Amino acid sequence: MVNSLPRAGAVLAAGPSEVVLTFDQPIQAFPGANGMVVTGPQGSHWACGRARINGNTLTASMGEVGPPGRYQVHYRVLGADGHPITGSVPINIQRSASTASTASTASAANAMTAFDVDRPRGLAAMPTWVWIALLAAIAACVGVVGRQTVRRTDAT
Repeated sequence: MVNSLPRAGAVLAAGPSEVVLTFDQPIQAFPGANGMVVTGPQGSHWACGRARINGNTLTASMGEVGPPGRYQVHYRVLGADGHPITGSVPINIQRSASTASTASTASAANAMTAFDVDRPRGLAAMPTWVWIALLAAIAACVGVVGRQTVRRTDAT
């Protein structure tokens, strides 16, 4: 992760309406592999809307938060190379009233209890490693067929 809004260690007057995490590589949109979970004082979980992926950015809206204190935005994403990237961003909230918009507050009713990300459909849903393996298998088959053709030509 190269950037976060709110930034790590930020002291906020109220809870943010949205969390945006930016990474140094594109995020693979693979079902169940990406998402955010927000924990607050004493390990309590707080509402976070459905995560959205746009290139190398993961965004989720936040609803109301609880008591003032230290919160952690925990994240897990699947990087372009297929490896999971995990971490957390600490933020401090000074009061419990959130500045969340009506849309963000409405998303609190749909709080994610696990990693819940909008998913691409069709061929775009396949992770990069599957495409690489498929291309490697095709290249191996072409090589075998090419060698067999050369051997038959040499035998005649």
